[in-house]
Amino acid sequence: PVYPLSADSEGTVYYLWSAVMSPVKQQVKIKKGGLLPVSVWVNHNAIEIEKPEVGLQTGANPLLLKYKG
Repeated sequence: PVYPLSADSEGTVYYLWSAVMSPVKQQVKIKKGGLLPVSVWVNHNAIEIEKPEVGLQTGANPLLLKYKG
């Protein structure tokens, strides 16, 4: 189905959840572009959006992004 697009009402909040897989424990650089989230959590820890690197554990690393409409 095709849904018509309309502007989000003020106060709308969206969350995107995913996981980043890492073969080893490591520090990785964050690349940003486009629509940036207002909050970011990696491994259940809030991180600063301006921070250039984040630590990943071996295996799955939960990622949660918060966007405001």
